[in-house]
Amino acid sequence: MMITPLVGVGFAGGSIPWGKILSSSTEPVFFNEKELVEKTLSLLRNGGAASKQAKEKGSEKLVLLSVSNGKSINVTSYGVGSDIYVALADAVNRLREKKVNLSDVRWFKVYVLRDMEFRRMANIQKPLPIERGLWGLAFPGCDNCIFTPEDVLAKKIVKDNGILQPPSIGLWGDLSAEKMIRSMLETKRADYVAFRTESVFWDGSRAQRLYRGSPIYDSYEDQDIAESTRLAAYYLLRNVDSKGKFTYVYDPIKDRSKGGYNMLRHAGTIFSMLQYYEKTGDKKVLKGAKRAIEYMLSKVKTFRKNGEEMACLVEGDYVKLGGNGLAVLSLAKYMEATGDNRYMPLVKRMGEWILSVQDESGRFYIHKQVFPEGEVSDFRSVYYPGEAIFALAMLGRLDDENSDKWLKGAARGARYIIEIRDGKKQDMELPHDHWLLYGMDELSRSGYDKEGVFLKHALRLAKVISDAQHKDSYYPDWIGGFGKNPRSTPAATRMEGIGAAYRMAKRAGLEEEGKDILKTFRLGGGFLLRMQIGPSWAMHLKNPSRSIGGVRRSFANFDIRIDYVQHNLSALLALQQALGE
Repeated sequence: MMITPLVGVGFAGGSIPWGKILSSSTEPVFFNEKELVEKTLSLLRNGGAASKQAKEKGSEKLVLLSVSNGKSINVTSYGVGSDIYVALADAVNRLREKKVNLSDVRWFKVYVLRDMEFRRMANIQKPLPIERGLWGLAFPGCDNCIFTPEDVLAKKIVKDNGILQPPSIGLWGDLSAEKMIRSMLETKRADYVAFRTESVFWDGSRAQRLYRGSPIYDSYEDQDIAESTRLAAYYLLRNVDSKGKFTYVYDPIKDRSKGGYNMLRHAGTIFSMLQYYEKTGDKKVLKGAKRAIEYMLSKVKTFRKNGEEMACLVEGDYVKLGGNGLAVLSLAKYMEATGDNRYMPLVKRMGEWILSVQDESGRFYIHKQVFPEGEVSDFRSVYYPGEAIFALAMLGRLDDENSDKWLKGAARGARYIIEIRDGKKQDMELPHDHWLLYGMDELSRSGYDKEGVFLKHALRLAKVISDAQHKDSYYPDWIGGFGKNPRSTPAATRMEGIGAAYRMAKRAGLEEEGKDILKTFRLGGGFLLRMQIGPSWAMHLKNPSRSIGGVRRSFANFDIRIDYVQHNLSALLALQQALGE
């Protein structure tokens, strides 16, 4: 954006000297984030100094200071001064005037404004020329009507289609804000300043530069992954009720559940919680997973087919191949992680159903069917076979008595996909099938890849995934993701698959291939860390303690569905293991 010329422009109302601020907004601003945070901490501890410092010099720089106690939504104030430190002192003083308990501040952000553009009497029925999440908005004439890029997004001041929503500005009770909103609604016009920021976040222990509201994580440590997985596991724990049912979709913008349910994703979420328990030994998470298992078991039904006793996870009168596969995986992971084999008879019955819908070629010919042996749906999922293969392979490792039966079924299924379903596909046509990669890794672990067929295909898939990954981008937070406007779960599932391919390469002693795969994994890990709602985003949401640890759908869509969290958690646990080897 270019700065609008200010010749002859005046600003009615308000005390912010927008003319001076905009005139100097093209000047570069340099600061040391550690020094900026230390100054802010000092001012928050001794607000009395803020008043004195704020009045010492003139006014031409504008900063924003956003604070949170970690329990309620942030409070933001502006500060004006001859440099950013004087302006920061002014911002702290204004927080005191708002009766903010400065001693209770747990997290804060400091924003230094740049790239400002003033628009006079803009038509608000047309999309604003800004990108949500990167641009903040201010409305001259109303001193409190300055919104950080995060708040523009979280408060939905600008809709998905770019249209300004005056009522979302809120601030009811502020006479200047109410007057401005009424004028916007009547005239369909508004004066506004759009701006970008350089921002620094303090999480209580360290300072981090931000981009689009999140730490960029172009490099990260084991402690970053460990904290992310802890937050994710505890998000799931908080959101499984006393009956074992999850909050399926949570909207942190409005602090409400959006309803809906899916037992397949319920089972997959249990699997990831148990992976976390297996890694950490956290008994609280295990207790939550056990509640979720009990709820899942209430949906399991048994019957006899071809003389065999079988069991299926049933939802809405249907059994799904993927649902049975993930139910087996969650129960198998429970047995593996705890040593408690109480579910072995049940998972064997569920495994029998999976084998019963597989033909001699290895194809699973039923993906969805009315339980128990009713109408077969035409529905086909590209991922259900991989889930079934992984389930059979894991069952084969745990059930010594019938190991060969399960492993042969898994191997037949994998070979069918490699040689028949996907046999003639070009690389760009291959599904990025993380469940198949999980299954092939499990088969390799059990010694069922003597000919190297699964290893070869895993390496091919890993390269296909790597080639599709953003290695560089105009938007630094896209790096490690996939596709236009990259989303969390497509990246997380691919990283789960990359983790499986890495383990296979490592097991085969393929050092160079393993290094290449790990590079992809590292980039993806940074992307996954950015997609999680950590403290730097939770402070802008209505209920920070409820939303923290969740994984949003995309940069602009904050809905948290359990499988978004599941896949992020599983992928980061695998990355932590790979980096620790």
